[in-house]
Amino acid sequence: MKPWLFASALVLGLLLPAQQISAQQGRQGTASVSASATLSILAGTVHRIPAGGSQLRAADDGMDLAVGDRIVTWPKAAALITFPDGSTVATQPNSDVTIKKADLGGGKSSAISIQIHFGAVWARVVRMLDPKSSFSLESNTATATAQSGLIGGQLTEDGSFACWTRAGALTVKDPHGQTLVTLQPNEKTTVK
Repeated sequence: MKPWLFASALVLGLLLPAQQISAQQGRQGTASVSASATLSILAGTVHRIPAGGSQLRAADDGMDLAVGDRIVTWPKAAALITFPDGSTVATQPNSDVTIKKADLGGGKSSAISIQIHFGAVWARVVRMLDPKSSFSLESNTATATAQSGLIGGQLTEDGSFACWTRAGALTVKDPHGQTLVTLQPNEKTTVK
């Protein structure tokens, strides 16, 4: 990944949530019921496949996303998905991800999950106070879950799932829920 692209995504990931929260407060203090996240186009052409759909559609900068929406970035494209809690997912060039889950609490545990079909993402996870809350990056071979920090995941061409953390612990589990490893900052693992 190009350093400027990562730096841009990280800066936007830090700035956009504050802007989004203040905009939401201006709308009677609550977020839209149907919107689970907001899409920001960082570079290039980005497409969306709406939940339950199969057709690629051009994505618009600032558009609302719902659970089940799929985001596709092309070779020179990047996007940022921002959740109402302030957590962000920077989708790297040549990637395809789905918002699998976005249960944002409402007095109970929150859970956000991103399914990676191919490509790579970085996620900045806002600290979750409830120990049952989670933020996960998923593939068909493993799930990487954190409660806070800066994490990443990549599904490679051979089907391996690489995941890492720069800040915060990251627990990696197999499809049956068995813990494979818990990574500490600056550690990485690959599940084949």
